Amino acid sequence: MTRTLLLTLSLLLGAGCRVGVENHKFELPKRYRIPTGQAAKDVGRWWTMFGDGNLERLIQLAFSESLSVEQARQRVEQARQGVIAGRAVWFPSVSGSATVGRSKNILRFSLPNAAGVRVPTTISNTNNNASLSATASWELDFGAMYYGYKAAKHSHAAAYEQLRAAYISLVAELVDTYYRTVAARAQMKLRDQAIKNRQAQLELVERRYRVGVVTAFDLYQAKQSLATAKAEREQYFAAAKVNENALAVLCGRFPGQIDPGAIDVLPKTVRELPAVAPQKLLYTRPDLRAAHRQLLAADMQVGQAFAAHFPKLSLSFTPGYQFAPGSGFIYNVAGGLLAPIFNGGRIHAQYKQARAKVLEQIAAFKSLLRVAVQEITVAIGQGRAYERQLRHLEDAAKSAEGALRLSTDQYSQGLLTYINVLTAEQAVTTARSGLIASRQGLIAARISLARALGGTWVDGVIDEQEKKRREKERKRKRETKTATAVAKR
Repeated sequence: MTRTLLLTLSLLLGAGCRVGVENHKFELPKRYRIPTGQAAKDVGRWWTMFGDGNLERLIQLAFSESLSVEQARQRVEQARQGVIAGRAVWFPSVSGSATVGRSKNILRFSLPNAAGVRVPTTISNTNNNASLSATASWELDFGAMYYGYKAAKHSHAAAYEQLRAAYISLVAELVDTYYRTVAARAQMKLRDQAIKNRQAQLELVERRYRVGVVTAFDLYQAKQSLATAKAEREQYFAAAKVNENALAVLCGRFPGQIDPGAIDVLPKTVRELPAVAPQKLLYTRPDLRAAHRQLLAADMQVGQAFAAHFPKLSLSFTPGYQFAPGSGFIYNVAGGLLAPIFNGGRIHAQYKQARAKVLEQIAAFKSLLRVAVQEITVAIGQGRAYERQLRHLEDAAKSAEGALRLSTDQYSQGLLTYINVLTAEQAVTTARSGLIASRQGLIAARISLARALGGTWVDGVIDEQEKKRREKERKRKRETKTATAVAKR
């Protein structure tokens, strides 16, 4: 009863000295500054909207093999063990010891015999001794252990939210890298066509040059144009390889150990994901939930720091038994009280430091909320800008292709110079290249929006992966057991 009363009083004092994050209201706007689609509860597995089986294969591989996800899983386990350790300090600790010893005393001296002659004499004594003892100790909690345990629980919850965030980031990075690879290949394909066209143009200019219809200037222009296209192709080839290697690393493999597929065409249109209301971001964004949990853990550490003002009362009981002549059951009961009397203000300064840290994290969390809303707003705005840009670039590409056909015909008839054909052909390549870049930019904006919205779809993925890991572990144990049985035969 006394223990419960003391703990209750200390917790009330500690609660009064904490910041009280759990009662703090963090405001979010009711709507975004930019018009959005109808709010949805969750974006779901948004990458399936691309309908790309090869992409799905890579994502499933990354779910199973990603090293960044494995690191996050192990951090969750570390935090879970921290909770167990934090709870264990509430219980008495019991330890035991056993000692066994053997000693021998030898005494050498001389005694006179009946004739008065001193004769050397040796006397020895052998003793065997053994003892068993156990020590039980327990410390009365004035709030330090309670708040430490609560901080550990919040840290564990934060680690699990970070695992969710790791999956969301992994998918976003992988999809973005995948379509960067596809875009680089599409640019290579465009340059291959440009090289083919410019090679044909060069052959035409060479024939006309040999018969004196055109000057050497046209010939040099044609060669320069062909060389430029080949150089640009190498640039995009290098970019494709960089992204392919990045895909392998995201999937937990070494560069060159995965097949990224041979796709070289970007989706022409990608729908906009409906954005959840800003107030729901705390439910759909695991990184925000993790930051909030870390804030709660820091607030509990304030209570733990305040509890250092109170004394520490410890009790111990040590029973034992000695197996020796004249000995038997022994015991020791002890109590200790350690109270801070003077420390130059160190304890109170550490409490104030912990409190200031929480206030700092509150400001950081508020900033994080604003950044989250900004990320969604920017991603939506960028996506819509790319949609408008795509429409203009499609018109530009059609016009450039018409100009190229006309200039090529008129050049063959001797009505235009080669510089007109070259300008028209470069305009076509530029417009088509811009279309590829704009489509890739639109996809990147959609990915950024999906990442900023978060989602609860990750819970199903985590459950699936945990089931696979358990099954894999059971299979490994069965194989080990079978191999051991075969070896014994």
